[in-house]
Amino acid sequence: MPQVVDAVGIPVVAAGGIADARGFHNQLLEDMNRPGVTVLPYPLQRALMRKLGVPAQQAGRSELLALWAGQSAGLARCSEVTTLLHSLVKGVSENLG
Repeated sequence: MPQVVDAVGIPVVAAGGIADARGFHNQLLEDMNRPGVTVLPYPLQRALMRKLGVPAQQAGRSELLALWAGQSAGLARCSEVTTLLHSLVKGVSENLG
């Protein structure tokens, strides 16, 4: 799906994973991508966005929601389960120290 979005000049709506972290374009996305804006490391940024998202949704303010979209199947790099599990354990171990 990311390849389709890159190839066409119209909005593309689909369901799937968010491996490439694309989102629907709205005011929040514009504000987060301004020069000088620092995005916190995960999971801190996710926690911040959740605290903003719940009241924004309750108030009907979709321009303040992180509306993630995308499809990740084409981005998969592991073809064997053991390789995938080892890479997940390695990544978690590196992030936790």
